[in-house]
Amino acid sequence: MATGKHPYSVSNKQMTYIQMIQNILKSESPKLDNYPYSLEMRDFVNICLNKDQSKRLDAQTLLQHNWIVKNAQNSQYVQMWIMQKDQKLQLMQQK
Repeated sequence: MATGKHPYSVSNKQMTYIQMIQNILKSESPKLDNYPYSLEMRDFVNICLNKDQSKRLDAQTLLQHNWIVKNAQNSQYVQMWIMQKDQKLQLMQQK
């Protein structure tokens, strides 16, 4: 959602759902680029996308992550960010 692209897609290639699932299972967890994402956001995403269930945090702990706590105080920013990403996704799907 952050990038507006499916993290396991292959450019210019339509993939079946089975191919996407196989790609998810075989590939490393996706990472966000340094720019324009903050270190806190990248850390949050990395924690959420960890494939090793024993290393993933539960929802209650994730809600205490610095990125969530910091941005929950400014919920308008988070809502605006989500809306912008949603609009980008809709535009990409129309192409």
